[in-house]
Amino acid sequence: MAKAPEITAAHNEIFNVGNDEHYSLNDLSEIVKNAMSSDAQVRHVESRNEVKVAYCSHDKFKKVFGDSSETKLEDAIAIMAKWVQARGPMQSSSFSDIEIEENLPPLWLEK
Repeated sequence: MAKAPEITAAHNEIFNVGNDEHYSLNDLSEIVKNAMSSDAQVRHVESRNEVKVAYCSHDKFKKVFGDSSETKLEDAIAIMAKWVQARGPMQSSSFSDIEIEENLPPLWLEK
């Protein structure tokens, strides 16, 4: 994507960027836990009324930028985990000043 300004075919275009390998949220949580050397328990909350499974094509991206080498998700998460661990913990802020609470996920309303 860093080369996009130099590639005319990329100008004013929208690309799906991601991996052709599919991961579930449970897969992702395990990858993050391993990268962070954490024994945290995953909290499963009531599912929201959203798309359950979604896949996108990266064909357009590959056509314009070529089929470049990919970074494995595990490797990218490991790099991010090192950055997070070097930075230290941060306090999460709660949602505030929400105008319309109707149909918000209950988790978002927890303080």
